[in-house]
Amino acid sequence: MKLFGKVEKMPETVAELAALCPELIAEAKKEAVDAVNVEGAKKEAADAASAAADKKYAADMDRLHGIIGAALSEEIAGKIKVIFESGVTGEQYKAIGSSLLPPAADSAKEMQLKTDLLTALKASGAANPGHEGQAKGKPFNTDTDSKAETQEKIDKLVAQYQKDNPQATYRDAIIAVSEKNPELFRDRTREE
Repeated sequence: MKLFGKVEKMPETVAELAALCPELIAEAKKEAVDAVNVEGAKKEAADAASAAADKKYAADMDRLHGIIGAALSEEIAGKIKVIFESGVTGEQYKAIGSSLLPPAADSAKEMQLKTDLLTALKASGAANPGHEGQAKGKPFNTDTDSKAETQEKIDKLVAQYQKDNPQATYRDAIIAVSEKNPELFRDRTREE
């Protein structure tokens, strides 16, 4: 059978068909290109990527909220989440001067309160035989100071350390002072 008066058999490949009917192939290509909505596909891909990013952001925020809640408290974690979602930057937050944590106790006042409490406890009962009740021992074993003078020096050094390091606890201050001034904390059983 002759097709378009040119051939006897049907073309088996696109190249054979293009050789027989170039106009038909050109028109089919044009219609195929026009039928594809490239902008729609691009928008669909962008929407899918945005949805995935939003889902990851929400999961990351939930994870961060959980970590902060476990480390500090759920109340503070909630406040941080609200601040973060409001768009405030770290610099803006610092400029505002806000703080999420409760104010730290004044270490000098805390130290005075502890000293007053210890004095009251000492005055209320029997002497501690392991410390002040030692018959022949001199606490802190210094060569020239009395135990009261030595304790005074320790108290001043501890107070100064806490002033210089506001985040340090009393225990941290005692440890630091004892490491820098071991002579104040020597064996307490030296004979007088």
